[in-house]
Amino acid sequence: AGTNTGVFRSTNSGLTWTKIFNTLLPGEHISALTANGKNIFAGTNSSFIRSTDNGDSWNVSNQGMPYARCNELVSDDSNLYAVTSGGIFIFTRNDVWKSILAGIINVLFTNDTMLLAGGNFIAGANNSTIYQSIDKGKSWVVDNPGNNFGDFAVLAATIKDNNLFLGTDYLGVLRSTNKGVTWTQENSGLSSLYIHGLVAAGNNLFASTDTAGIFRSSDNGVNWIPINNGLTSKIIYTLIVHDISIWAGTINGVFISTDLGMNWSKLNDTIINSLAFYKKDVFGGTSHGVFKLINGSWTPVNEGLTYLGTSFVATSNGYLFANTAGGGIWRRPLNELSSVTPTVPLTQRLNIVSNYPDPFSTRTTISLSIFKHQYIDLKIFDLLGKEYASVFSGDLNAGDHKFDWDASKFPPGVYIAQIQSEEGIQIQRMVHVIY
Repeated sequence: AGTNTGVFRSTNSGLTWTKIFNTLLPGEHISALTANGKNIFAGTNSSFIRSTDNGDSWNVSNQGMPYARCNELVSDDSNLYAVTSGGIFIFTRNDVWKSILAGIINVLFTNDTMLLAGGNFIAGANNSTIYQSIDKGKSWVVDNPGNNFGDFAVLAATIKDNNLFLGTDYLGVLRSTNKGVTWTQENSGLSSLYIHGLVAAGNNLFASTDTAGIFRSSDNGVNWIPINNGLTSKIIYTLIVHDISIWAGTINGVFISTDLGMNWSKLNDTIINSLAFYKKDVFGGTSHGVFKLINGSWTPVNEGLTYLGTSFVATSNGYLFANTAGGGIWRRPLNELSSVTPTVPLTQRLNIVSNYPDPFSTRTTISLSIFKHQYIDLKIFDLLGKEYASVFSGDLNAGDHKFDWDASKFPPGVYIAQIQSEEGIQIQRMVHVIY
């Protein structure tokens, strides 16, 4: 595991971790980490390092690499690739880095991410340049959609019928019918061009937006129609296809459609940041922890989880994984969760927290509901963990409570309201702006 204080190693599948201390890793920020054969490579904020003895010792491995800062390491069956501030490099058999693509590269997509049908690599750069290679970096085809569209950020991607689709931050949907060589905007019918979700199901393509809900296209993006019947919120957090149903996590709860988005049915008011499926089980990551869907209701499965703010959940190799806010990554065996049954209803276990207005310019009201007398500690942090305010600390009776926070003296940005109680730590994301 690469962290902002060096490399850690576990020899028991992640149950315990030991920091690897040596002169080459004195508090280094590890931005990338991967294994290739008997080698372990780490990209730091000042160099590339390599270990050939399972991390016991490390050596600088910068020969042929003029750019020390590493953004990403990608490994396939035989090669190692480094994505740096100066381009993409391949680690050769004689232990020398060789440049295979110059430029300021942000990310490298491979076939594993299903972003390129029938090819190997797509690389995205700062200036909207897209590079494609079908021979693992030996040669590249360069395309610059920015020449036609200006700079943009890619927020989502999917493949359908050999068409590559990109969801962008302000250009809507871009489509390529020739594996990224040329691109066209496909926004007819879209009332919002901020696309942060793209999924394909059958003959249809679905796009979720920031303010306009969900859209569907049955002609590979040429035309879009809104499919928001039954949706009470058009702010979509997550969009996923499972079996014959489409699931949407919104600011007002989770909705399901079994008729290709024509109609949506609401499960409940629980705000789900992400969804994961395992056989017939459904799990949701929330700001209150991890939940399992049982008989139409969400049941908490947070035993042992001390950080409840969960931004992402996933299932793999018999485990459910949860990425928490400030508490790292946690896992739990799925066979433990198969026997979970409803105990106490969700509304009798959680401290429900929200704030209004949001976004806000000077002050906002933080509301929470507790269901028994207990000690509450409410503080405000920024995204880097710096504490800005202690709003309340003390005992509260069961019921609804409201607290005003005056942010007029603080800089605009995203803040976190953190509530610590007997239930654990819960967070609420808040946006402070200046009108």
